[in-house]
Amino acid sequence: MARSEDDGIQWFIDRYNQTNEGDYYQNFIIRKNPYAVPYEKTDKKIKYCNECEKCWEYSKFESRVFYYPDFPSYGKDRKLCPFHLKKGK
Repeated sequence: MARSEDDGIQWFIDRYNQTNEGDYYQNFIIRKNPYAVPYEKTDKKIKYCNECEKCWEYSKFESRVFYYPDFPSYGKDRKLCPFHLKKGK
């Protein structure tokens, strides 16, 4: 079947329906990454420091603090970062 520009996406639908592997493509499209972490969990871990005006996050896995200078602070918990907590003592 020759493809023309007027067919739009119909050529793909026809080809998809002709293959015996249609189920394979459907499963591939629907499948999600099992290792992906929902953003709700990661978003709650990021805090905003009023002193340095940066968002920060403590990583238990790496035992260090990550700073995000260009991260949006809207809706973040306001807590001093570990650097300013030590500095204030």
